[in-house]
Amino acid sequence: MPMQLGPDDTRLFNDQIFTLGSLRFLRGSFVANYLSSTKEHGHLPFITVFEQKTIIKKTYQEFHKDVLCAASHIRSHLKDEKTVVLIGGNSYLLSVYIVATLLLGKTLCPLNPAEGWTRLTKKILQLNENTLVFHAPSNTPPEGLKALRMTLEQKVPSFDISSLNLELREDSSPLILIFTSGTTGYSKVVMQTEKNILSNVDALIEHHELFKKKTILTPLPLFHVNALEFSFFCTLFSGGQLILLENAEPFLLKEALLHQKVHILSILPPIIKILHFMKNQFQEPLRQVDYVVSAAAPLSVELAKAFFADFSVRIIQGYGLSEAVNFSAVMPIQVSDVDYEEMMFHHGFPSIGKSLRGNHIDILKEDGSLAGAQIPGEICIRGHNVMNSYKDIAPEVLFKDGYLHTGDLGFYLEKEGERFFFISGRLKDVIKRFGESVSLREVDDLVNTFAFPDFDAIAVPFENDYAGEEIGLVVKGNPQLQTQPETFREHLQQMPVFLRPKIIIFTDESIRTPSGKPCRWQFNHLFKSFKAKAIGVSPSFHI
Repeated sequence: MPMQLGPDDTRLFNDQIFTLGSLRFLRGSFVANYLSSTKEHGHLPFITVFEQKTIIKKTYQEFHKDVLCAASHIRSHLKDEKTVVLIGGNSYLLSVYIVATLLLGKTLCPLNPAEGWTRLTKKILQLNENTLVFHAPSNTPPEGLKALRMTLEQKVPSFDISSLNLELREDSSPLILIFTSGTTGYSKVVMQTEKNILSNVDALIEHHELFKKKTILTPLPLFHVNALEFSFFCTLFSGGQLILLENAEPFLLKEALLHQKVHILSILPPIIKILHFMKNQFQEPLRQVDYVVSAAAPLSVELAKAFFADFSVRIIQGYGLSEAVNFSAVMPIQVSDVDYEEMMFHHGFPSIGKSLRGNHIDILKEDGSLAGAQIPGEICIRGHNVMNSYKDIAPEVLFKDGYLHTGDLGFYLEKEGERFFFISGRLKDVIKRFGESVSLREVDDLVNTFAFPDFDAIAVPFENDYAGEEIGLVVKGNPQLQTQPETFREHLQQMPVFLRPKIIIFTDESIRTPSGKPCRWQFNHLFKSFKAKAIGVSPSFHI
């Protein structure tokens, strides 16, 4: 089990109440907080969604009315299912069905429709439990997969609020299931409990002072934890406004920024880079933004400096992972210019800030001992937002020493008695491509289904200014394949775009250890010339 913090480390749950400083209380369960917020803020604007050339605007009260309609629709199809799977991209409809699912006391599992129905079906089967599946109108499931269409048009019985359960779930009962790429294999299922999520949301509301009714704008997808649990849930419980974009298309983002005052723009480094390249068009739209929140993908000092020089807008970098709900460390929003520039620009990597309330972060050396200031090691986390376990994996396997081992390398600096953390590298065979985790093991397995004599290849990650990290492929030299690569190209084109290697290099060197493990990192240098290049979606051969 993950090590919990003591009463001196953080504010604990107590009789289903945990405090948000001296400002207000978040009481009870997700459901209780939701009902309290919609009642308190009912007349205020809540969500604006830019989708398919349509702008949808709803107050808290209007949103709640639609949630009750969706909840009635879901309940009319429920039998004994415990989990509701929602498949859809950013839309108002998806946001409504997310809350409706949790209102009914069901476990939510959001999935990315871009993965394709073959992968989605495997993930639904991997849940190994009774599920009720809903899909967005734009995502038609294949025959044989029982899935219902999300809609607010269907006539359903009125919803009785008094039937809702306002109590917190048991610690072992997940509120949300999130698929994430493992360090050595395929996706695992993170079980986020209600206390995990609410404690993290509580700390983020406090950190970003969202109780001041701020507006957050994001194009990030609701099926990922960043947009779901920071932008969406934090806004929902704080009385602020959320502007949600269907996608990160630059001109849509520009239109949304000009739509109304935005306090926080939550995006990824690849989008920050686009804004930098289009700085002449975004000078006016970004002028009224208080700051940008960046996470999920590597941010370079060079890009952070350039963005600040372009717009005089700070990037508040955060760090976290699905196994710890969302954010575990965030740069303070109120630091002096001198301290900000030091922590973001002067230490080789932009700082991810200080540990968020409810988290305790340590840097551990290879022998498991604590690393001191400026000594590199693995970033390890414990706290209220750390999951109990992956689904179907015993907790004692994961938390032998009480920490969640992130697989990320880093260090910290001490300033006035506080630790500022930095990420310096990765231990695990997972990369972040455009902010999405990609298992290199999965890439290997898909590539090596290619039927060709003596064929062997390994995925090799490399830094890329556009994607953060990209996927290369090193193929063990085969003269026949090198002279006739088209059949191999066709094989690669059948892979999902986000798993597809983009740069293929042939080598005569051994690509595996004697025990058969891939030697990925010794081939990184072969891809250095592609760091600053925009990589397309089709494989490019370099023989």
